[in-house]
Amino acid sequence: MLIAVYLLPTDEMKRNAASSIDIFYTESVYPQQVQGYKTSQLDNETDAVMLLGAIYDRKPSRVLQNAMAVPHITLEGTSSFCITLKEYLWDGYEPDGEADYSRYWHGYMIWLKPLLLFMDYADIRILNMAVQIFLLMLLITELAGRKMFSCIPPLGCALVILNPVAVAMSLQFSSIYYIVVISLLIYLKCQEKIDQNLWIYFLLIGMAVAYFDFLTYPAASFCIPAGLVLTQQNGNWKEKLRALIRWGIFWAVGYGGMWAEKWLIGSLILENNIFLQAFIQMGVHSGEVTWIDGSHLGVFAALWHNIKVLLRWPYLLTFLLLAGYYCKQILEQTKAGRIKTGIWKNWLPYLFLALLPFLWMALLKSHSAWCYWYTYRNLAASGFCLCLGLGRILEMNRGNHWENDEYDAWGTKEERSIY
Repeated sequence: MLIAVYLLPTDEMKRNAASSIDIFYTESVYPQQVQGYKTSQLDNETDAVMLLGAIYDRKPSRVLQNAMAVPHITLEGTSSFCITLKEYLWDGYEPDGEADYSRYWHGYMIWLKPLLLFMDYADIRILNMAVQIFLLMLLITELAGRKMFSCIPPLGCALVILNPVAVAMSLQFSSIYYIVVISLLIYLKCQEKIDQNLWIYFLLIGMAVAYFDFLTYPAASFCIPAGLVLTQQNGNWKEKLRALIRWGIFWAVGYGGMWAEKWLIGSLILENNIFLQAFIQMGVHSGEVTWIDGSHLGVFAALWHNIKVLLRWPYLLTFLLLAGYYCKQILEQTKAGRIKTGIWKNWLPYLFLALLPFLWMALLKSHSAWCYWYTYRNLAASGFCLCLGLGRILEMNRGNHWENDEYDAWGTKEERSIY
């Protein structure tokens, strides 16, 4: 697919990219839709390099190499891809060189380049927003149709953390959103078949993330689908934890394997050691964090940079309302004598999922510290899974679902029949 889109003519792509170049001139590199809120910050810098790669002059004799390297032009003296894009397309500066971005797959090119044949960057932004809203409506309709109402508040929590307005306006942030929502829709539509081959499901999700994403908030792509799948599985909490570990291994194999495949194929085609480039970057992203003032940050400081993005009154009030919603239901069921002490063990698999984004950010502490204003979106998975686990417990207490284990908070299977 990458080779196919690199066969497309680029003249019209350049004209369309140039027609909305004023967006980068007026908004600058990292604009905030609401001043002071990092959750509303856009990544025009990465979108600019995506556009530079998409409009790169095709060379029929090097189509395969271009698809692997994803080259873009460079201008001497420019400090930003946004400035390079503006000076190249608007001011008519001649490029003085080119650079490759070969360690990523850049799978987004398979839709970005064709779209640029017909519309400009502003059009793509609005189309992106429309498609994301449509897919979200489909997901909510599907959940409601299957009477999975307890999944809707957790989804709302995840969306509040993600800030879908900012996600829609940045192509950089959109890949994981699409992967998560589409994977949830596919599971709900084909649950019976997927449940028989869950390892393939999570393997493919991991591969899709490596193919499309620019290292934004990948942990959400595993934790959110895994949380939803978990609500539909039988077994006690120990069996579910084991299942989560299996699914996580297959997601990691898909994610890591797809990365390694690009480095291998790219190294062979480009005759360049992309493995070395990738490992150097891995060391940078996971290495010591040196802050602007020269101070060194540890893992907890890196995590704190991500958490504090959400420590603003609108988010705190939203979380308090959600907490109040679940506490009210728990208190009502406790008064009715329906909350059993042992039932809380069933929350542990969801708690495990909620902690995984913190582990991801801790492992990539340097990347998480410097890019906290978008890596914090991994926490959308934490909010989703925590709420989902509470909703699941409340459902179990209402008698909507039984855990298919030999012993649980309600006793043996025979004792449950008495209830």
